[in-house]
Amino acid sequence: MGTRILIANLPPDTSADEVREALVSIGAPVLDVTMVPENDPDSNAAVAELDIEWTIAKIMEGNRKIRTFKGRQVRLSVLTEVH
Repeated sequence: MGTRILIANLPPDTSADEVREALVSIGAPVLDVTMVPENDPDSNAAVAELDIEWTIAKIMEGNRKIRTFKGRQVRLSVLTEVH
């Protein structure tokens, strides 16, 4: 079982590997990361599938310590639980 999260407001030059490394560094069990362009050319987003339950992802969503990436405030949103 996995849960997908959206990580928005990433710097435009961010790669999927960088997002994966950042998530792994906080102990998140990453299954997949896909970059998703935002409408703003100065911003980027990623969808990450994590091997965690939805409730744990909701806790991550509210954790302010993991809201900074490359010195930039990012937004985390839990999308769906994958079965």
